[in-house]
Amino acid sequence: MYDRAVLSCGPRTRAGDAAAACVVLLLHKPMCELSYARPGDERWTWVSPGAGTGLQWRNWYCDAAYNKDDGLFYVVRRDDSVHALDLTGPSPVARKVFHDREWSESLASRFLENVHGLCGIPFRYLVHTPSGELLHVWRFRDSVSSYDLSLDDQDDNDDDDDDDSGDSLQEESSPEDEDDDSCDPPDEELVTEDIQLYMTDFHGQKLEAMDSLDDHAMFIGYNAPLCLPTKDFPGLSPNCVYITDDSLEYINYSRRNNKRDIGVWSIEDQKLQSLGGASPIKDPWLNWPAPIWITPSLLNGK
Repeated sequence: MYDRAVLSCGPRTRAGDAAAACVVLLLHKPMCELSYARPGDERWTWVSPGAGTGLQWRNWYCDAAYNKDDGLFYVVRRDDSVHALDLTGPSPVARKVFHDREWSESLASRFLENVHGLCGIPFRYLVHTPSGELLHVWRFRDSVSSYDLSLDDQDDNDDDDDDDSGDSLQEESSPEDEDDDSCDPPDEELVTEDIQLYMTDFHGQKLEAMDSLDDHAMFIGYNAPLCLPTKDFPGLSPNCVYITDDSLEYINYSRRNNKRDIGVWSIEDQKLQSLGGASPIKDPWLNWPAPIWITPSLLNGK
C-alpha cells in the first residue's frame, strides 16, 4: 500500500516550536497518490486532485523532497512535471513549478531502443543539494538472468557419462514432474545500468545535464533521497551514489528471494561497485525486505 514517506523534519521537536512541526508526506497506492499526517493525527489526510489543490488526476507521483528553506514539499510525476506542495495551512495547496516534458528525446542513445520497455523508463528521484538546488535523478535498470548456465552444461556432461554403456534406462515422466519448478523461466534480477543527474532550471523550464557530484555523495532507494558533502562525512566516497533496491514488483511479488540491487554507483567510472561487507551469504538481511538508508538524528538534551 505504501511506496515511501518523506518527513519535513525529525518527529521530536522542541515544545512550542511551531515552525519545526513535523509533517509526513506519504506516497501510496493506488496510482502513487499523496496523503499526509502530523504526529498525533488519528488518520492520514488524502491530498485530493482538483478541488483547489492544483494536483492532477491519475497522480503517478514517483518521489518527493522537502525543502527546509521555503517549507514546501516538491513532488515529481512520471512525466517529469514537478509540483510544490504547501501543507502548512488548513488545507493543502499545490502549484506546478516544472512542466511535463518529452524526456525520452534527451536520453543517451544506448537507452532509446528500450525506452518503451519495462526497464527502459528510468525511475525518478528528487534530491535537494546542501546549497538548495533541486536535482532530478534518473536511475536506469535492466533485467538480467541470475540462472547459472554452467550447471546445465555440467548436467549434460553427467548424462553423457551415464549413457556410455548404451543400456541406461529412461525414467518415465509423470504429470507431477511436468509441473515442477524446472518448467519456470530462469530467475531474473534488476541491475542498475546508469544513473543520470540533472539540475532543475525552473526559470528556463529545462533540465541541465550534470556529469559530476564533485565532492558530494548521494543516497537513493526506499527512503527520502539525500545529498551530503563528503568533507563533513569523510567515510563517504565523493561523486558516488549509494543505492538500495526499490523495485516494488521484484522485491514483493515475482523475485522475493533474489539478490537485491545494492551498491555504490561511481559517476566517474559509470559502474556499480559492491557495498563493502555486503553479500547475500554473509548478510541475508539484504535479501527481503530490501534495506533502507537511515539518517540518524543526534539530539542535545533529554
